[in-house]
Amino acid sequence: MVPAGASISRLIDHSGSMRGGNMDIALLLAEAMVELADTSGCGMEILGLTTVDWQGKPLRRMWQQAVMPFARGWLCALRHIIYRGFDAAGGFGLMLDDSICKENVDGEALIWAVSLLRATTANRRILIGLSDGASVDDATLTHSDDPALLWRHYQQAVAETEAASDVTLAVVAIRYERRFVQRRTKLDTVDEVADL
Repeated sequence: MVPAGASISRLIDHSGSMRGGNMDIALLLAEAMVELADTSGCGMEILGLTTVDWQGKPLRRMWQQAVMPFARGWLCALRHIIYRGFDAAGGFGLMLDDSICKENVDGEALIWAVSLLRATTANRRILIGLSDGASVDDATLTHSDDPALLWRHYQQAVAETEAASDVTLAVVAIRYERRFVQRRTKLDTVDEVADL
């Protein structure tokens, strides 16, 4: 049941492992959510998260050429995609392009998606993430002493979102568990999409 007057955002992981069948699941869910929004009168946006290139290009190269003088942060160029905005503009054509599926910094994308929802005037805001695994930014992890840096950052972003309670957060995990998210479900096959 979709609450009337709600704004709902679907945030889709576009990491390399999402190519093929996993992206088919994401597309089916996106189309179903848009249809549901159009019949229920709630606002709906569909978002994607990935990186511009593999292994931190071009930012990693710039950092190395500068003799690494500044704090690293993320050594990748983030790519955040708005497939459909709350104004119903947009389409899903790019979602079918496997070449955009690279790496994923989930924590930053979650913070971005929450900020878009908070800018709405809806009486209820819901963010539904969809992913098939852990955050991966090879360049950052290669140059970090903490192999769990991205995962911990994502967990912190989840905890802060849930604690603020102005955005209801849920995750659909494809063949993967995200036990630290309070509202979550797991899918193993495309056939299970109809049961959501």
